[in-house]
Amino acid sequence: MAQPADARRRWLGLFCLTMAGGMLIWGLIIFNTHLKGFVFLFYWAACFLFTILAIVIALFDMRAVRRRNRAEQEDLLRATLTEIQRAKQEGRDPVLSDAEDHTRPGGKNPDS
Repeated sequence: MAQPADARRRWLGLFCLTMAGGMLIWGLIIFNTHLKGFVFLFYWAACFLFTILAIVIALFDMRAVRRRNRAEQEDLLRATLTEIQRAKQEGRDPVLSDAEDHTRPGGKNPDS
């Protein structure tokens, strides 16, 4: 599930990517004749900076998603193992739930 930090990070990444793309288009089409000398270097350095920031933010987002995914998988595995232990202690088949176990007395049988 996405969290507020994810939304902020993604909006910031989108902003940096939009700025870099906008600066690229404006720099090639509109400001092409006006960018000379130091202004040229500053403008394209700023565009490059926005591009690098977008990449770094995307990498941070990827790391956060992978970390959260790993934690959810560990929680699911832990819950599954706990359920298997509980089912074995109760003497029932840990793989099949009561609704799916058609061989046990009292189990639901779709044919009947």
